[in-house]
Amino acid sequence: MSSEAKAFNRKDGTGKVVCIRHELALQPGLAILEQYPELREVKLEGDKVVDFPKYPQFKQITLKVTRWEERDKRMVIKEAQLMPA
Repeated sequence: MSSEAKAFNRKDGTGKVVCIRHELALQPGLAILEQYPELREVKLEGDKVVDFPKYPQFKQITLKVTRWEERDKRMVIKEAQLMPA
């Protein structure tokens, strides 16, 4: 459904980290997929993320979920692999 990315500094001061959050529509409901890509996979301008990998909107994808948790009564996917169509 939607994707957003935020960059922030590591607590130990060793650089930046980018978190990408994808909202995925389920049947029924909604899930959040959190990804922490390598910095070479995103484009930063200062502390702002200007380009990052996204999933196609309004197209069906299949994920093999290997790690997840429930946060605020929502499924948050921590680790998943995109499966071929």
